Amino acid sequence: MAKKPPQQGDSNPQPTNPEPPLRARPLVLTKKQLGLDGKKRRSRGRTRRLQDIERGVSKAVRRVARATEHGVSEYIDRRDDSERKRKDGPVVDLYENVARGVSVAVSEAGPAGVDVARAFNSKKSRRQMRSVLKSLPRLPIIG
Repeated sequence: MAKKPPQQGDSNPQPTNPEPPLRARPLVLTKKQLGLDGKKRRSRGRTRRLQDIERGVSKAVRRVARATEHGVSEYIDRRDDSERKRKDGPVVDLYENVARGVSVAVSEAGPAGVDVARAFNSKKSRRQMRSVLKSLPRLPIIG
């Protein structure tokens, strides 16, 4: 069915040439525009070693912080349970509740020492340890 041309008396005339719809295009940025020039910055020698040590120590600190938070949460949950059971429950069960919270914290934080030890353990540190041990006098018991 063909459209009729608009007449003079029409209140809603159809436009003869409608504008094309707007289309959104994705914004694409290059690495250079973002400041990422392709290569990852790497440290050398001693600086890299310090970064490895820092990474291991910070992992241990995060582990201890998380363990402490879980231990305190365990204590608070048990204290609330004691309070629901008896009026003076938190005071009566104080030692058990604290012991359970400390137990949870210590068990979760246990591997933190291993994290620090792994951070400091390297071929160079082992060589230094051997040279120090060689310079010490031998004990007659060990031989």
